[in-house]
Amino acid sequence: MFLRQKSGFDPDLHQRPASSNTCLVEKVKHADLSCPEVEKRLTITVSECDIARFRNPLYQNLCVSMLQEGFHLSFEKFFSLLKRSRASRLPLEDQHHKLEMLREHLTRAEGAERAGQYEVVCDGYSALAGFFSGSGDEWLQEFFFHLGFFSSCRIKSDGGRREAEARAHLGHLHLKRGELDQALEHYGKYQCLVAGQPWRDEGGRSYQSRGEEGLCRIYFLLSEKHLQNNENQRAAEILTNAYYITKQGDDRRMEGEAAFRLAVANQSLRNHTTAKQFLNRFVEISTALGDSDSLGKAYKAYAKSLESEGKQNESLQYLQKYADISQEKNQEQNLLDSCMSLGYVFSSRGEFDAAWECFMRVMERGGAGSVEAQAAAGAARGFTLLPEFSATITNTTNNQSEPPHTPLLHQHTPHDKKEGGSDRS
Repeated sequence: MFLRQKSGFDPDLHQRPASSNTCLVEKVKHADLSCPEVEKRLTITVSECDIARFRNPLYQNLCVSMLQEGFHLSFEKFFSLLKRSRASRLPLEDQHHKLEMLREHLTRAEGAERAGQYEVVCDGYSALAGFFSGSGDEWLQEFFFHLGFFSSCRIKSDGGRREAEARAHLGHLHLKRGELDQALEHYGKYQCLVAGQPWRDEGGRSYQSRGEEGLCRIYFLLSEKHLQNNENQRAAEILTNAYYITKQGDDRRMEGEAAFRLAVANQSLRNHTTAKQFLNRFVEISTALGDSDSLGKAYKAYAKSLESEGKQNESLQYLQKYADISQEKNQEQNLLDSCMSLGYVFSSRGEFDAAWECFMRVMERGGAGSVEAQAAAGAARGFTLLPEFSATITNTTNNQSEPPHTPLLHQHTPHDKKEGGSDRS
């Protein structure tokens, strides 16, 4: 969240404002009722309005006070929030601290708006949004972010800074809910507002860098949806935009992630030469950052492209690099994954002894892939024993003695008998 220093308008949001009911109770509590003058003064002080404050719930008293003081827009917003909160698990009516906070700052914002002080109005709404961010009232936070955004669009004196901040907040809210199109719209306009500006947040990070990160996250999620729908070309186009956005920024880790995703998208399109170019960039960045986990991902993806190109030996070399770096950095899951990949490649090459050793390594270490490794090891072992089994069957067949040939006795057919009878005659 973009934070700014508190102005004269912004009171401490976490300080509970004093309630008029509370003040009146304290007066009565400490008064000496035995004194006639005090009793008379108390009788005069307790008016019909004071009695109504005790009888009516707090939210009703606050509504009445806003109308009496002429804050009709504040009353409208306040009452609308009350109605909306009644459907929630904990209605605002039962949270007096929040009710008093809302009344205080809504009326202040309305007064500032009448005076044309839109910067003060925007800062007040943003402060209220920040107050409700950690209270479990996300809908209230969103409500005040929208109010702050509408106010920021009317400010002409800050070069669009407050509008950019408001758009970043709304874009982040849409991104959390998975509303990618709306998030993309806000972050896109945010980038236009902060381009070339020296603005930085309290942590020293530039506004432009924050926008690049938000846009890339949206592009990553959009590309995943397209890949799931087999729209690989569209996914590659989106990731190309993300990659060139990161190239212009200073976040090398984000650039590496974009390069890797773009390489995978090109693999799905069978553009393995292009995929290897982006994988090379990913390897460069991961090496510079000392990110061994990312290096392993790159080696595995590189091996896939080489295998698709028919370069089996080079593919094996990269898988072996994947296994070596996983073992060196004690990355157990990556090591098991690399052994399984090596086992399948050896099996496809007919090197079943080497495949069996890889699968056995996975079985010995256990893990989620042990059942798959057990089946693959059994198949590899079976192919290993197949030549010996075939030779045994062949030898057994050759050594088996053939049964003796017994000539069949000549049997006369009825036709023969007929011919014989005619001869004797």
